[in-house]
Formats: sequence, structure tokens, C-alpha cells
Amino acid sequence: MKIFRGLLALAATTATLSMTSCMNNDLPTIEFNQNSGNDNTEVVNVKIGEIKLSKTYKYTVKSSTDVKLFIDDALVNTGSLYNKGEKTMGSEIKIKAIAINDGYSKQEIVKTVKLDANGKVIYLDIPKLASKSSTIAASDAKAKASTDGSVTIENSSSNKSLSYKASTTADLVLSNTAISRVADDKTLAIDVENASTNTIRQEICENAEEDFDVMVVRSASKDVKLGENATVTINNSNFEKGMIFKTSAKNEEKVVENDATISFDINELKDYTISCHAVITLDDVTDDDTPAKGFFDVPVGGTKTITYYTKSGYTCVYQTNEFITKYLDAKFGAYTEQGKQVVTIENNDQHANVPYTINQKLYHYTVSFGSTSVKITVYGADDLVIDAEKAEKYKVTKTY
Repeated sequence: MKIFRGLLALAATTATLSMTSCMNNDLPTIEFNQNSGNDNTEVVNVKIGEIKLSKTYKYTVKSSTDVKLFIDDALVNTGSLYNKGEKTMGSEIKIKAIAINDGYSKQEIVKTVKLDANGKVIYLDIPKLASKSSTIAASDAKAKASTDGSVTIENSSSNKSLSYKASTTADLVLSNTAISRVADDKTLAIDVENASTNTIRQEICENAEEDFDVMVVRSASKDVKLGENATVTINNSNFEKGMIFKTSAKNEEKVVENDATISFDINELKDYTISCHAVITLDDVTDDDTPAKGFFDVPVGGTKTITYYTKSGYTCVYQTNEFITKYLDAKFGAYTEQGKQVVTIENNDQHANVPYTINQKLYHYTVSFGSTSVKITVYGADDLVIDAEKAEKYKVTKTY
């Protein structure tokens, strides 16, 4: 008697520890070595009773700071880690999080996740608030622009390392004419903050095309019309040549022409969001060619709950880019081999080794960010096969 948990039917729909980057695609064969019992070489079959497979998937939520965490509108945790998530296979969960620590954005984070694989890791990147800004009074800026023809407003040294590991430099150039539009009592400053990917729906999809926020450029003075264009320049090594971005200043695609630098024009002092454009193409769906195999150690005496583990998230190989990692973690979840799952097995005969195989669907994608593309593999639903007819009397060492 073989027991199968069939693969979860996935509709081809549109579409996180530190943030996981890429892992090796080699998948190990799992072997289970038993540590007690007898070592008889003869095969003695054991009669296994009812086997019940789980109908739920488990998930974990991690955040970059402590939050009040709500799942489907119910408060479930206060902290940065919640590892007790569980819901019916294929269902959706709505996550809401609010930071509770000073120095982080208190804006409510809302994210939708489809439970299309067991053990999903859901990462919430809560933006840090800018502080220690480098400021200049508008009257002083006017005096400088009057002499030099323009004035440059830059982010502070501390702000350069706030958003990402890669340093971020920002500057705003205001001409003498533009600065004349700013009242003398105004304060000028420019800061860069990280941006949450809460709008990205986490799921295994077919093909998709979407924008995801990477940073917010903050202005100390807001709602000031400049009367002409002024140029904002951002330097960060994650802006790779050929990648496509948009800004809320003008909702038009902008291709990075020189590595690490992006510039855009504004005609008003206010906050602006920079987002990156991503295109997902499903290349192939395959079965894992190295499924996990082993033997469940099932003691005698009624029904026992056995724990096993599945893979979740994505693997890939590329030169580390924090923007790319940010998106892939948000879309598919960080890689893990520790997706906890359970099965219950009835055994009223004798201590047994029960053979099993865990198959998983693999989704192979090309994800493009303009001319920069990466190949990734995403783990889908698992299929647990238990060959009860080959259950044997327990042995100390039993491997495939």
C-alpha cells in the first residue's frame, strides 16, 4: 500500500535572517540513520495501519524589527519572528504589521501571501526613518546660489549607510532661479530611506510584470514649486547599467546608463519614490530529480505523529544585488530546507522503518530587470509517498 499526498494544483496566476541571496542549486539526498534497536539482517515486514497526511501548510514570518503582527486581522505575535503559521493548502493569508520600535516607519505594512508550498519564509522589510540630516537654511542656500549660480543639497554621512549595505549618495542641484522660489524660513535637506515591498504578492506564478519600490527620497521642505526642473542624482552600486527604474516624479521608464547612478528631474520639493521594473518568465516546470528519501522511525503503540521537512523559496546564482534579492525574497520567499511538516502513522504491530520519498515540483524562471536577468528555481508543492507495504522491523542503521 502506497500513500500519496498529491501535488497541490496551482493555477497559473499573476503574481524573505538576513535577506537570502542565492544558493547552490545542487539538492542533497536526505538519509536517515536510526540510533537504536537491533541490527538483524533478515527482513521482517511490519503491518502499518492508517496513515493521515497533513492538509495544511506551515509558514514563518520574519521582520527587520519588532512589529505587531496580524494574520487575517487577528493579532498573533509581537516581535520579529513568528514561526507558528499554519493554514489550508492553497489558501491565502493577509499579513498586517506595524513597527513598535523607534527609528522605524510606523506606516502599516499589508502583504498578501498564497500558501502554494509548505514552509514559506515571509520577510517584511520595515523601512528605517532618516535621521541626522544634513540641513541648510533656505536663506543661506540662496546666498550660495547667488554667488555660484546654484547650490547642491546632499544627504548626510550617516544617511549614506541607512538604506542598504551599499552606500547611497544623494544630491539635489537647485539653480539660483529655483532657490529663489523657496521661502527664507524653509529648511533644505535630502535623505534616502529604504522602501517596503509590501505591495508584492508572494506566490508561485506563471508570467508577471510589475514594479517594486527600492527607496524613497525625502525632502525636508515639501509642496514648494520650483518653477523649473531641478536634478536629483542617486548613487548606489545596486543601480546596474541596463536596469529599468521609475520615479514618482514622472511615471516613465528610465534605463540606467552608467553603473551605480540614476538621475531624474523634479519641479517641486516633496518626497519621491524610486521603483524597479521586473519581468518574470516561466521557462519550465519539472520534478526534482533528487527527491529526498529515507525511513520514518515509527514506534509501536497506536498513532504517532512524525515530523519531516521540505524545501521552500528560491535558489539562483548571480552577482549579489540588494535590489534583486529584495524583490525575489518578496515574490518567492527566502530559501529554506526546514519547512516543517507532519504525518500521522498508526502502528500496532512492532517498531518499524517505514520508507518514504518526498518529491517537489520545481519552477524554473528567468527574471529580468531591464537587460539584467537572472535564472532562478522555485520550490513548489511537495508530494509525500509512503510505501507502507515495505515497512520493516526497525534496524539501527537503515538507509537508502
